[in-house]
Amino acid sequence: MSTPNSPDLNILDLEFFYAIQLIQHTEAPKNVDELVSAVERSFEVYPSKDSNKIFLTLQTCMEAIMKEKGSNIYKIPHSRKAILERAGRLPTLMKCDPNVEKEVDEYLHHNRAISEAVSEG
Repeated sequence: MSTPNSPDLNILDLEFFYAIQLIQHTEAPKNVDELVSAVERSFEVYPSKDSNKIFLTLQTCMEAIMKEKGSNIYKIPHSRKAILERAGRLPTLMKCDPNVEKEVDEYLHHNRAISEAVSEG
């Protein structure tokens, strides 16, 4: 489950900071300059394929939030990224379910109509 009032829409919080910290901590910097250098090197050596996985997670989180009409009460979906990667079929873009898109569009139009009616009322 996601934390209250914090949908998983921050790419850095999803996995990136954790991964960079793991890389950076292997160097054991002794002062601020060494820490900055270690973090910069961590960014440089961070594998782009791992960045892709994080962005795919972000996209599946977005769809889960849409399914829940913007709620932050949902489970982060698993999209079998490791299996797809081993098969050489890991995408760089996840397609949103057209039914979810349609439901969200209808939900937003309905809420806009209610809001406008209340404003005029």
